[in-house]
Amino acid sequence: MDIAYGTKVYDTNKKQIGILIKTYPLNYADTPDLMGAKVVDTNGKVYPAQLDNLLPIDELEEEDLKNFNIPEWFSR
Repeated sequence: MDIAYGTKVYDTNKKQIGILIKTYPLNYADTPDLMGAKVVDTNGKVYPAQLDNLLPIDELEEEDLKNFNIPEWFSR
């Protein structure tokens, strides 16, 4: 996934929206290509996430935005 810092994302694990602020390799022996990320949620809290669980908002279809209950103001 080619994703830039500051990208608006939907976390499929936590079922919430946020903004990507950092990515880094997790360096697990059994999955060396797995990437981690730091995300800021709508309350300003920074939390760790797996990059594979993050969907860029601008790549989602209109139907997905509604299904995930993503506010219109966030998807612009």
